[in-house]
Amino acid sequence: MKFYEKLENIGSKINSVLEKACVFLLIIMTVIVLAQVFYRYVLRLGLPWAEEIAKYLMVWMALLGAAIVFYEQSHVSIDFLIDKISFKKWFKAGHTIVAMILFVFFIIYGFDYAKFGLRSFSATTKISRFWPYLAIPIGGIFLFIQGFIVLVRFVAGKEEQKELEYDLQAEDEKVISEGGVE
Repeated sequence: MKFYEKLENIGSKINSVLEKACVFLLIIMTVIVLAQVFYRYVLRLGLPWAEEIAKYLMVWMALLGAAIVFYEQSHVSIDFLIDKISFKKWFKAGHTIVAMILFVFFIIYGFDYAKFGLRSFSATTKISRFWPYLAIPIGGIFLFIQGFIVLVRFVAGKEEQKELEYDLQAEDEKVISEGGVE
């Protein structure tokens, strides 16, 4: 197995784990928010911790989900401008390198920020802010790994093949969501 194929295999497995984690976080967050709505509007009581925990879960979900989107290159972009330039491959590679530099800052300063959170506790839940702040460096690590794989994909000239795979996968998911093939 070639280096690129091994990297893609690792990236795919990381994406699978991250997708499951995001689904789990979304389910927990939804249950908490629904409980908060029920308590507030039906029982006329509040759950003071619900909003805070939901925010923390949203931060984790956003940063883990960003790694998924970066690996799949499915984030919002202005494709018609990028498609017009002759050095598209190198532009995307440069974009990925700049993003990876940002992810290094996420990791370095995120761990410092998380350490700062060890001495700080949330007002409502009394949870150490270390846990929500830890989402920044952990998300940065996953973003960096996936960014490296994307960069290798660009250098190896495999980005169009991967785009086609994702387009076919999206088409299959669309057919399934519409009730199957007629």
